This record gives sequence, C-alpha cells and structure tokens, in this order.
Amino acid sequence: MVIDRLVIPASPAGTEPLANGTGLYVHHPARAGRGYYAVTVAVNGRENTWTFGAGQTAGPVEEVKGPGKPVFQRQMDMKVLFDYPGRRLQYVQWTAPPLSNLPDQYYNWSVFIPEAVKLPAPLELVLTGNGMFRRPRWPHRLDTILLSPQDRGPQAPGAASGDPVPFDTFYFGYPQSHGTLGSLRQGSIQPYTWRRMLAFVDWAVKDLKVNRSQTTPSIDPAFIVCSGDRGYSATAALQFGMRHPEVFSLVYTCKGMPDPSAIPPMAKLAGWHPRPSKTEVWHLQQLVGRKEWGLKTDADGEQDVWEFFNLTKLVAATPQVVRPMLSYGGRGGWDWPPVARFLAALAAARQPVVSEGTWGAVDPPGLKNPGRAGTSGLNVHRDRPIPVFANHSGDYQGGRNGDGGQTNYGVWWDNLEIVDRPDRLEITIVGGG
Repeated sequence: MVIDRLVIPASPAGTEPLANGTGLYVHHPARAGRGYYAVTVAVNGRENTWTFGAGQTAGPVEEVKGPGKPVFQRQMDMKVLFDYPGRRLQYVQWTAPPLSNLPDQYYNWSVFIPEAVKLPAPLELVLTGNGMFRRPRWPHRLDTILLSPQDRGPQAPGAASGDPVPFDTFYFGYPQSHGTLGSLRQGSIQPYTWRRMLAFVDWAVKDLKVNRSQTTPSIDPAFIVCSGDRGYSATAALQFGMRHPEVFSLVYTCKGMPDPSAIPPMAKLAGWHPRPSKTEVWHLQQLVGRKEWGLKTDADGEQDVWEFFNLTKLVAATPQVVRPMLSYGGRGGWDWPPVARFLAALAAARQPVVSEGTWGAVDPPGLKNPGRAGTSGLNVHRDRPIPVFANHSGDYQGGRNGDGGQTNYGVWWDNLEIVDRPDRLEITIVGGG
C-alpha cells in the first residue's frame, strides 16, 4: 500500500503526515560524531549558498553510524484479504549504502500483531509475489507475528510521481548502477534487499514493541520462519531462508527454484498451452542479466551471479552447515528434475527436510501440524534438537510421467515434548513409513 505522505514522529506535527510542500531527506552518517546541516535553495539548477533563513541550519547533532531504525507510520484499517483478528501496522525503513545503492531510499513494511498474542512470539517473514502487504496464501498461525516487506528497486532520481513503480528485485537485490548513468555491466549485482530484510528482522527481534507497557521481548529469536508462496516469492524464500541459518529455523516454499540456471527462460508450461511461455527465469534475467553475460555478485565474493544462485551446489559443498528445516511443496512437471537434485543434495548433507510434490499438492507440507492435533504449522526452534530423517521407505523423486515426488512425507515429531539433557535425549516420532 503506497503512503501518500510520510509521518515523522519527531517532527512538529508528531503523528500527523508531513504537510504538502514540506520536503524530507533522511541521512545516514558515514561515521559517528557531530554533524552540522544547512538547507539551501536551488532555482533553475543554481544553488543559493549565501542566504539562510530561520530553521535552515541545525547543529551540532550527535550522530551514530548504523542502518537506522524503522519509523512507525500508521495502523492500517484494511480487511480485504486480511480479515484476521489483530492489528496491522505500517512502518517505513530508510536506507543508504550498503542497504541500497543510493541514499535516502525508503521501503514500506507491514507488521501484523495477532490478537492476544503471547510473548515472546514466533516471527514469520512473509514474501509475497504480487506487491501487496497481505497474509500468506495459506492460513497462517495466529500465535505468530508476521512481517511482510515491500519488494522493489529504487526509482531513478528525478522520476515523476506518475512513473511506473520500480522493478521487483526477487527479494535479492539489483545492480549497483541502477538509477545512475552507469551500464548494467558496471559494478556487480548486490544483495541490497537481503541486507535490508536482515536489518529489519534484527530490529524487530531487539526493539519491536507490541504494547507500551511490555517489559519482555516481542520475538522469540529461536523461532523465526521465512515463507514464500508461488512464483518469484517462493524462489526468494528458498534462496534467502536457506542461506541464513543464523536467523531462520524453518523455511516454507511452494515450487521455489534451487538452481535457476537449470531452467530455460521460455518453456511450454502446460500441455494444453499452444506455445512456450515466459518462466520465472525470464524475469530473473531482466534483473541479473543473461547467463552468458557472466555478471558478478559480491554476496559471496566476486562470483558469477547465476552460479551464486545454485543452492544445490552450495548445499553439497557445505554439508557441515546446519540449515533451517525446509518444508517444500508443489507438484513438479517439466521443472521438477532440478528440484529432485536439490532434495537429494539435502539428504546427502543430512539436512532436515520434508517435501510433497505429488499430484494435487499445492502447499508446503506441515501447515497443519500432524504431530499435534489442532496446531497450525511446524514447531521448529534453532535452540532445540531437530531430527533428520533419511532412507524413508516412502521417498521417491519422479513419479508418474517422471514428475513430482516426496521426501520424509508423513514423518513428524512433537517439538514441544523434546527432552534434551546431558544424560538423555528423547524425541517422540509421529507417523512413519
């Protein structure tokens, strides 16, 4: 949801939007210390640095270096697609390098606080693929605080208010040269969106307040989930969540791409369709360039960006890294073989995973917890043991017509009843095969 006018709580208006005709620039200091500021006027491109009126200078201001803190805007009254008991709050996050390539950029966030939530609560980062702040496509847990970020690259300087909304970033990032006169080949593809999402989650864990009187943290830092439904948001949740095990304990995705380079930009997606259609890879290459261009990303050093997105290769190369529990859903088809290779790599690396890609499977498994009746979602905490299953008798990859499959489907454990002591480890397994 677009903000008409920004709210700055420290302004004279307090909680009211800035008045028309009032400008705003948010600055991130490069270093700590005292800062002095002056506001000048430019007419027809010529700046007047000699004449200052009242309120045009400020300082000294004691400044600290950091990503800045999100700023509360308003409580949204929106029931369409979100008719759930609770409060839906909107925040703005201002960014500068390294969270964006240009200074003074702002991004919207939706924060959903369920009614009567118990603190500290689980946190779910919800990545959506339609540009809206809304609930996940599947029913979400009512004991969990939801964060939903706006995904876009920055608008070019000087863009008119009626210009199209900037491009989607696959919740990853965009070229360093975007919004400048540089070409796509100048610089690298930086994970700006990843960085600002990590910064917001870190703020939420440390500083988010559900109410004014609370004295305990709002978020359980050991129970943070990353989820994405379909399309590019599913790929984003898979890529982002599985690469940050220090943050997330669980990842939900529905047909996320573990290796986009293995999927063509154009393909015949359904037998009834008369001609090839654009795949998500076609949209991804608009962001990071074609494979043959060999553009780089420094998210993991000077590396080819398409190689970087090969999550299957990363898992196989780093089996010692304990990654979040993965719940992978969605029926495969022409694009299932890369998914099957990824699931095999997870099994070989002894990573916790459950998948269901059989006919009719449209959601990640475990949204209704089979291990505890009446409970929504899996309970997976980073500070508790997570069992890893292997060689399940029901596992297969490539069923009827060579598509679909399942991994550890039907095997669950009761996370809340785990006994973990120096002399005893007890986990109750539900299901089997």
